[in-house]
Amino acid sequence: MAGYFKKVIATDGSEQQIKNAVLHDKVKYYVALADESGIESRTVDLVTIASALHWMDFDKFYKEVDRVLKPGGIFAAWAYYKSYIDDGINPIVKYLSKDILGEYWPPERNYVTNHYNNIPFPFKVIETPPFKITVEANIDFLIGYFYSWSSTQQYIKIKGEDPVGLIKRELENAWGDAAKTKEITWDLILKVGRKE
Repeated sequence: MAGYFKKVIATDGSEQQIKNAVLHDKVKYYVALADESGIESRTVDLVTIASALHWMDFDKFYKEVDRVLKPGGIFAAWAYYKSYIDDGINPIVKYLSKDILGEYWPPERNYVTNHYNNIPFPFKVIETPPFKITVEANIDFLIGYFYSWSSTQQYIKIKGEDPVGLIKRELENAWGDAAKTKEITWDLILKVGRKE
């Protein structure tokens, strides 16, 4: 955002996340909850939220977004969904996500699997083109990504076992050389609207 705006305000409820943020002259970082930002009313041109809209208390969050946005301001939310690597690895990822962890995903994930089409949205929708995000990564990155899933953590909490371990050997065989990187691509889900 700093490449496009004169001033960027970045907030997170976690002080640790703010401490890990990359410093930039145009970005001011604050520890604040999404529904209690402390930002002055009607001063913001664009509010964004990445991979978190589906976790919000919608009434409280949208009230805060409406409060800080200028009339005509834009609200943009995005999340990523379904990774694509190659024909050997994709079925293993799907097996982990659907067959092993399927019942451990929280209900909020339904918003993501439906591409935010069923999420409450009190703004005038702006249609967007499709986008993807791609990284060049090694197998350790992919395994770390699996551990970031809420369903993985829920599985570990309930069963006391590591679900990623159930597919790790097959994944390593399909990956090949562990030092080798592969391109990982996700579909980006976008929900963009204008305050009227």
